[in-house]
Amino acid sequence: MGVLGTTPIPLRGSSSTEGFFQRPPKLVNQFIEDVAFRRAFEAFLPVDIRTSVEDEFEKFADEVLTPKVFGNIADAERNLSYVKTWDMWGNRVDEVVLSNGWNNLVALVYRAGLAFLLPTTSEKVLTLLGSFRLRMKSLMAGLVVLCNF
Repeated sequence: MGVLGTTPIPLRGSSSTEGFFQRPPKLVNQFIEDVAFRRAFEAFLPVDIRTSVEDEFEKFADEVLTPKVFGNIADAERNLSYVKTWDMWGNRVDEVVLSNGWNNLVALVYRAGLAFLLPTTSEKVLTLLGSFRLRMKSLMAGLVVLCNF
């Protein structure tokens, strides 16, 4: 007898054909849907700068949800980056070897203008815009590819 006089139900494990199946999540534009990000975006950036970059952020957030980008992510995860220390003649080269998927993702980030160097000036607006761009880059669904060094 089980708890309170009930007969326990035998537990069965899940398999590929029966048991528990979870629906995949629906990926949406994070620039629009992330309330905390939008609140900070609107609170910290001046209106003129915010309106000038808003369309750019929204387009990028849509672009990273395309099958092409997910294919690049899969390739970057399947073919991990590494450091090539020596060439075939025994010479020290120390170069980073990246997969095609990784290179395509890097190109996407540069094309979208989301790669930046921290400003050397004291202009807080540039620093804020840079940090928003960095945050936007990290928020994009699936666009997290680890470089393993």
